[in-house]
Amino acid sequence: MHSVPDLAERILGVQDVEPWKSWSKVFPRSPEGKPRNGCTYFILDAASNAVKIGHCKNVRSIALRMRDMQIGNPNELKCLGFTCSTTMEGWLHTFLEQDNLRGEWFRLTPRLQKIIDVVTIGS
Repeated sequence: MHSVPDLAERILGVQDVEPWKSWSKVFPRSPEGKPRNGCTYFILDAASNAVKIGHCKNVRSIALRMRDMQIGNPNELKCLGFTCSTTMEGWLHTFLEQDNLRGEWFRLTPRLQKIIDVVTIGS
C-alpha cells in the first residue's frame, strides 16, 4: 500500500499533500472508518477511450462484470487493472469529476492513466 505523500508525488508530481488529506481519511477505510473488502477495477472501452471505474467484492468478480458488460457492448473491453480497495472508487469518481462521461465512465486522460499505472495490481 502506498502512502498518501508517495501517491501524491507519483501521480501528480507534487509534494504538497494538502489536497490529498481527504483521501487519507477514507483510503482504505469507509467513511465510517470501517475496513472495506473488495476491489476497485478499471475497464477500458478503447473505441470510445472511456474507462469504467467500478468496484466488486473480489478479483473473480471482475471477470464476471467484464463478461456482463461485454454482452451489451459492441466494442472490445479490456481490464487495465485493479486495486484492493473499494473506497478508492468513490474517491476517484469525485477526484476525476471533470472527466466524467456518464455514470461510472471517465475519459482516459494522461492523469487517469497515471493513476491506473501507480495504484493497480495488474490485469
